[in-house]
Amino acid sequence: MRANRTLGCIGVPFFLLGATFVVLGIYFFIDNRRFQATALPAEGEVVRMESHESRDNKGRITRTQVPVVRFQAEGRTVEIRGHNTGSYHVGEKVPVRYQAGQLEDGRIDTASESFLLPGVFTGVGSLFACIGLAMLLVPALNRRRRSRILNDGTPVQAKVIEVRHDTSTKINGQSPWVLVAEFKDEISGNDFAATSQWIWVNPEPHYPVGSEVTVYYMPDNPRKNTFKLDKLPELA
Repeated sequence: MRANRTLGCIGVPFFLLGATFVVLGIYFFIDNRRFQATALPAEGEVVRMESHESRDNKGRITRTQVPVVRFQAEGRTVEIRGHNTGSYHVGEKVPVRYQAGQLEDGRIDTASESFLLPGVFTGVGSLFACIGLAMLLVPALNRRRRSRILNDGTPVQAKVIEVRHDTSTKINGQSPWVLVAEFKDEISGNDFAATSQWIWVNPEPHYPVGSEVTVYYMPDNPRKNTFKLDKLPELA
């Protein structure tokens, strides 16, 4: 079904991208722990703030500032750049850690600097992975629910009371239709309104208002229902 296939196609790259970001976040965290285990301490001073510009996919420019820190060790003076755009100011003293003989690869030793990359990559990656997983699971759960109702539910002829074009929803530039039909539960004698799954062809020529459509529902909970649209060539 088109909507399910589309969600699946979108969900897979979302999940893979998210998983990649999570792996990178874990890598940065482990790399920082290894670095900290053998690094030597020093005291640095913020000597200036450097401005960086970046453009998003709409061409908007974002300006950020990162600190440039100068420190001395092993008889040398070295400048390093931080990643965090936090509230540093020129002249501020900050702790630094470095590997012996590799001063240029030194790092500002603050929590915000140490955990910025792991936190950003892991957080964003987890969000993307969850969105992608939801896009994969929701259609599968919907198919399973629909199959269960068709197998175990009770069929009834319901009266179509509305044919609605849901223009507020668009997938691949198209908006789905839905049918709303009313049926009576023979056990309780109550009337229930059922809303169909998304339909990607106009169902009105086949199921106009006032016509009958087959609805399956669970006797123990008539609100669990699904449509069987035999007259339509394609279902959502």
